[in-house]
Amino acid sequence: MKLFSRIEGGPQQDDALIILHGLLGSSANWKSLAKRFAQKRVVYSVDLRNHGQSPWSDDMDYTVMAKDVQQFMQGLDHQNISLLGHSMGGKVAMQLALNAQVSIHKLIIADIAPVSYQHDFDHLIQPMLDLPLESLENRAQADAQLATSIPSLGVRSFLLHNLAFNAPEQRWHWRPNLEVLLNSVPNLTAFEEKHKASFEQDALFVHGAQSDYLTEKHHARIKQHFPRAVFSKIQNAGHWLHAEQPKAFLTACESFLND
Repeated sequence: MKLFSRIEGGPQQDDALIILHGLLGSSANWKSLAKRFAQKRVVYSVDLRNHGQSPWSDDMDYTVMAKDVQQFMQGLDHQNISLLGHSMGGKVAMQLALNAQVSIHKLIIADIAPVSYQHDFDHLIQPMLDLPLESLENRAQADAQLATSIPSLGVRSFLLHNLAFNAPEQRWHWRPNLEVLLNSVPNLTAFEEKHKASFEQDALFVHGAQSDYLTEKHHARIKQHFPRAVFSKIQNAGHWLHAEQPKAFLTACESFLND
């Protein structure tokens, strides 16, 4: 699958960074940070399948998503290509690092571990599916209707980045393939925990101090497959650490990439 990407920085640079977003995110969420990362390298912010402006597919698991990114990487011409993945995107990056026949210079995993989780995203996806798009007049109306099911303004704002207006057809639509994502949640919360491979390059696992997605209890599991892993904790941040504490997140990542 040919993935959509946003590019920052000069393509003539030797070093490149590929950013992979999380569930219900997109490359657009990373525009500000991508510009900062691009001061020293070319940055490709990618829309994973069934998200943003990338194509839709009924197939949605980490095997096919990693193959998508592998194909994307094979079309690039840089001496060193590093990966940064947040949440679901982090699992795609780990899957790629452990299984793919591509050269990854450095790996940054943001607030996720190579384990299966019990999280349920129905409480986010189902209200989005239930939103009556055909009668929707504006984004504020959509926000008001989602508020009954999703009380957090920050979460609603994040989700509504996925709502787009088609001017020629005069209608609203969701960019993500919500029905497939809802049906694929078991695949996306899982991770193959019998991996025998290991990634022998440098890896940074950065996590929010207030998040339970990646804690010290995961360190042994991470070291098993990423023996050169180092860890960085972002204070006053939860799972969306790059949005909650962008300066601290950027500093941690830049220090690792430039070392």
